Amino acid sequence: MEEKEFDYINIIPFVDIMLVLLAIILATASFIATGEIPVNLPAAKNKEAKSHPAVVITLTADNRLFLNEDEVNGRIEDSLHRFHRDNPVIIRADKGVYVERLIHVIDAIKGSRFGRVSMEVTGR
Repeated sequence: MEEKEFDYINIIPFVDIMLVLLAIILATASFIATGEIPVNLPAAKNKEAKSHPAVVITLTADNRLFLNEDEVNGRIEDSLHRFHRDNPVIIRADKGVYVERLIHVIDAIKGSRFGRVSMEVTGR
């Protein structure tokens, strides 16, 4: 019996494997990118080591306010009362946020008697 030689490469199994790999990569990439609110942080020369804060307040450029990744629609003072005053507070404010809005948030934190308040910045 004579063996038949192929003049071409069968590309269909190769395409099938590539499509499966592409589907796996796209499915896992969507899980990696979730979990953080995008904020354009201002830069500073002296950046402290990041700890695991109990309270994170985020101010976005479109004037939205988040408390530990939950959006605050009412007064921030009402939302801060569920945390203990010894917990550190880190403010993540976009550099496009109005200073008046930032000062209002800082006043609310101080009025709730939190002692350790800091701003998160990026290194230069």
